[in-house]
Amino acid sequence: MTELCRYWFNLMTHLKIETYYIFYDDNKGCPSHSILVFYNYDKVYWFEPMFTDANCYYSGIHEYNNISELLKDFKNNFIKYSLYNKAIQPNYDINKFYLYKYTKPKYHINGHEMRRHIDNSTFINIDSL
Repeated sequence: MTELCRYWFNLMTHLKIETYYIFYDDNKGCPSHSILVFYNYDKVYWFEPMFTDANCYYSGIHEYNNISELLKDFKNNFIKYSLYNKAIQPNYDINKFYLYKYTKPKYHINGHEMRRHIDNSTFINIDSL
């Protein structure tokens, strides 16, 4: 979905965009989520079409003063959403969350190739957020 958003934003706007990927390394399925952010004037925005659960609704466009503020909220909402949906356990290990800024991947790659692309992207220290 994030890559579809990337395509649309590139086609329809001239805004600067970035994409981010978070996952929880539980060695069972590694719950994950990716997002597109865009910059407009002095603000940064999280464009979120997927957090649409009755227990944890966060879809929409969310405005922040800076990327650190946005990424901290992304991390916190991903954890909240994952707990509600039982994708992670309540006794999760905060050190098993990983966050990356990634560039546009090649078209038509599979999940393993996408994960390899993410692993070779810019790691963001989640503890610094």
